[in-house]
Amino acid sequence: ITRRKQVEAQLRQSQEMLRLVIDNIPQFIFWKDQHSVYLGCNKNFAQMIVGLDSPEAIVGKTDEELIKLTLTDFSYLPILNQYITPAGYPEYQRVELFERPNGIPLWLEMNKIPLRDPLGQIIGVLGSFQDITDLKRVEERLKQSVKAVEHSAEAICIANAQTQMVLVNKAFTRITGYTEAEVLGKRTTLLKSGKHGADFYDKMWKSIHTVGYWEGEIWNRRKNGEIYPEW
Repeated sequence: ITRRKQVEAQLRQSQEMLRLVIDNIPQFIFWKDQHSVYLGCNKNFAQMIVGLDSPEAIVGKTDEELIKLTLTDFSYLPILNQYITPAGYPEYQRVELFERPNGIPLWLEMNKIPLRDPLGQIIGVLGSFQDITDLKRVEERLKQSVKAVEHSAEAICIANAQTQMVLVNKAFTRITGYTEAEVLGKRTTLLKSGKHGADFYDKMWKSIHTVGYWEGEIWNRRKNGEIYPEW
């Protein structure tokens, strides 16, 4: 039975490697049968639901049983079951907002894939999700920042390290006459009036690199050629 033993050893090794991979994926992963009974999960899921490293604590239970067992609000768990369509199509990167009992929002990105037998019949579901609440907060702050820039009464121009303009607001267009489409990718030297020598700009950039900012009066040129002073 040497060959059989070798095959069994290879199978165990493959199973251990699969478990190692699943447990080291940052997402929360689970798989269920057609009756929504858990067949397995990774350590991240087990730790989040019941606070245990052992996924075996989840196996054989339903979402309702887990919620009662932990006495914790995981009301979004049954909702995860809804994301397999009747035709059995997978659904990827579905984002849902849930509200915790303390009122703090929870954003989850979820993926659901039907598990099929060799005949193509659906026998369960493989699901994964991750908490993207922090990412959503960053996105919201970025949106607010963009709105603040866009509606500022002062002209704002953001350039990259090569001094190429990557963002301007409406006040910039009103003051300079250049639209966003006309300046994006162009260097800020587009606005130079010619009234300042190299020494002026050397001092400006030295202040930016050493102090972190420069403030002062400078003469620039509008699109129509008019030279004007700005602060």
